[in-house]
Amino acid sequence: MPKQKSLTAAFFGKSPAAAAAATPDSKPSAAADATPEVPSKRRKLEETVAAQSGAKGSPGRPGAAAAAPAVATAAAPGSDTGPMSLWAAAPGPDPAALASPAFDPSLLAAKFPVGKPVAFALLSDALVEIEELKGSGKGSRKTMTVILSNVFRLLLHARPEDLIPTIYILSNKVAPDYEDAELGVGDGILVKTISEVFGRSDAHIKSALASGEARDLGEVALQSRVAQKVLMMPPRLTIEKVFTEMKGVASAAGKDSQKSKKDKIQKMLVASRGEEAKYIVRILQARLRIGIQTPTVLQALAYAFVLTVPARSGQGARPDVRKGEGALSHSVLEARMCSMEAAVRQAFSEMPNLDRLVAALMAGRDGETLAEVCHISLGIPVKPMLAKPSKGLSEVTERLSGKRFTGEWKYDGERAQIHVLSRSNILVYSRNSENMTEKYPDVIKVVQETLCEGIESCIIDSELVAYDQATSRIMPFQVLTTRGRKNISIESIKVNVCIFAFDCMLCNGAPLVRETLEVRRKTLWSALRETEGKVKFATYRNFDDLKEEEIQAFLDESVAGSCEGLMLKTLVDGATYEPSKRSLNWLKLKKDYMDGMGDSIDVVPIGAFYGKGKRTGSYGAFLLAIYDPEAEEFQTVCKAGTGFSDEDLASHYEFFKGRTLPQADSNYNVSDKVAPDVWLEACQVWEIKAADLSISPVHTSAMGIKADGKGIGLRFPRFLRIREDKTPEESTGPEQIVEMFEAQASVAKDGPRDDDF
Repeated sequence: MPKQKSLTAAFFGKSPAAAAAATPDSKPSAAADATPEVPSKRRKLEETVAAQSGAKGSPGRPGAAAAAPAVATAAAPGSDTGPMSLWAAAPGPDPAALASPAFDPSLLAAKFPVGKPVAFALLSDALVEIEELKGSGKGSRKTMTVILSNVFRLLLHARPEDLIPTIYILSNKVAPDYEDAELGVGDGILVKTISEVFGRSDAHIKSALASGEARDLGEVALQSRVAQKVLMMPPRLTIEKVFTEMKGVASAAGKDSQKSKKDKIQKMLVASRGEEAKYIVRILQARLRIGIQTPTVLQALAYAFVLTVPARSGQGARPDVRKGEGALSHSVLEARMCSMEAAVRQAFSEMPNLDRLVAALMAGRDGETLAEVCHISLGIPVKPMLAKPSKGLSEVTERLSGKRFTGEWKYDGERAQIHVLSRSNILVYSRNSENMTEKYPDVIKVVQETLCEGIESCIIDSELVAYDQATSRIMPFQVLTTRGRKNISIESIKVNVCIFAFDCMLCNGAPLVRETLEVRRKTLWSALRETEGKVKFATYRNFDDLKEEEIQAFLDESVAGSCEGLMLKTLVDGATYEPSKRSLNWLKLKKDYMDGMGDSIDVVPIGAFYGKGKRTGSYGAFLLAIYDPEAEEFQTVCKAGTGFSDEDLASHYEFFKGRTLPQADSNYNVSDKVAPDVWLEACQVWEIKAADLSISPVHTSAMGIKADGKGIGLRFPRFLRIREDKTPEESTGPEQIVEMFEAQASVAKDGPRDDDF
């Protein structure tokens, strides 16, 4: 890919000076060169943007002239770990800068008057600082947390009602996952809207992306905004306005929905200033590309509520508890931050609803009391607890020796979280919080019929498995995938399912996630009645001590029973239910663990290679990737051409025929050595199996973690099935790839090996 020149000049063929003259609110600024690690090829564009928004007087980027990355690198003596290591560092030259650990919201009271709507520029310019930090190696993760926390503190002081919209915007969302309000807007409508708003042709936009002059559509929008002459700017965008328009985009439906979406996007782009256009487009794509993850947002939120107390109960806000009468000491702040962070993380894992979480914090709940109101609740699905893949019996012995544990058959179906709000109101959710109630009316009926007397409400974790009721046999997962998804009536169902229940997280209003598995399972057994072919409890065997031959025998029984293997779980030690976590207290032992790599992985096809010989006329192989949520990119892990039947290849070709891309998406991290014949949209998840993993000079998954300049690739991969219950962003991540690489037997015996694929 060619090197970028000054982005503005290269894209429009005019000098940066000319471009700057064409933009609104031009002012000289020192901010653009404040961060030395910013590549020179981007600096001229940033100078223009800074001039456009007026960095010195901009309400969006307070104290932007401060060198952000430097402030969090030196911790106070004795404070190099723990939360206060972020806040005891040197304050930097400007304590009003968002990156300063000494930040006090009251220092910006003149720019952000209490009660007035906050400009979107505050958030946009904070994102600029964070993006400049990415990959700088200068304490970027800590400084990102400080910046986000200080943004939240500023909102708590000036306008708390903007806090929830801000967190949703940073999360690329407008509502909780289970409310089915997805923001992701297709590139087609964005290209068309950018073209109409800024007067650029579709061809010009696509050319900029193909040539590398812009890395994504966000940068295209920014370049176009900078180059456009504007005589009279609309009023500045506010956080409230942007969030309202984004909710409108997400909820648009019906025959005129595309026009409605485009109109709302146009309004935001027309009113955008500085770098706002870039982030508006990226947020609409659900790809901020700067590495902000939910754990970081929750951590920043916890620290914000410790350092700044919002106005409540008739008392004014306290901007900084480190100052004035009753100032809190370093040790007290450390304790409160640790307590609050743990409480906020646990609260969100049990109740993944930002509105309720922030409302509880605003009401004064803290690390000691938050769990009283934010706990697992009916109608709010939690991300399921997951198991660590196990290489074999030797690892099981190492992990579970000396503990009481249970083995359960691992069923090959669809994970289902069943919420019984009442006997007449039952909801079914998938592993990614999708409401599947409409898909499974038969499950609702069965649960109603099999609830035990005295059970008014509960949350059950289960696996829905295709089941032949005539022969009492479990059917393959592929049979389950043939069921319809919408407008299903019980009379029309051709594929019956059996509910295999294995956990209970709540019963009659009482949360059980902090109880042991032994207690939860007894509660489950008293909540439902087993009914042949309709409801069964997971087949289990308890082990008071570890005997490999008994585990092997039980594994063989599970395989004979048409299952994938075993789930091994501690009964008492560390046996709480941990939503969204992959725990070492749950181990997967699959039937093919002895065949090299112990577990399958979930990948996303991002490229295809034309078939040869008998595969002519279809794709013969595919370039497969995992997803790195921190880098917000797809990283290649293998090229696969085996495991496909002729029918598989035909259906894959048909599916992807209308889902090709003219070039690699901006979030595809792919070496030129494995570039495919055709680029594909990242829109489907496949489960694959491989012989083992090896160090790879061409694949980019987990790049540099096990070998400098090299990633980890799969050897001899084969296709197993499509995972319709997962989104591309829920595919396997680099952390799990590294864990599997380290666990495999070949590493221990022979050391890491290089491989081309």
